[in-house]
Amino acid sequence: MRLNIVLDKEQKLSPAVINSFEAELTSQIHKSYPATKISIRKGTTTGFELTGFPLESDREKISSIVQSVWEDDSWV
Repeated sequence: MRLNIVLDKEQKLSPAVINSFEAELTSQIHKSYPATKISIRKGTTTGFELTGFPLESDREKISSIVQSVWEDDSWV
């Protein structure tokens, strides 16, 4: 299972912020899906892709976790 996240390079996020986001996201996702590989990189648009999650409920749960972590800035 993989989660690939692309962050818009125009957001001017520092490597430290990206690393903190990745660490918190990994911590949250690995509670339910320990085998998930997470990749975060910069690109032209923000978005994410899930692969290897056959159930819609799993995809929805991962999406919810990503949104929750992104909106909760306590990891910054």
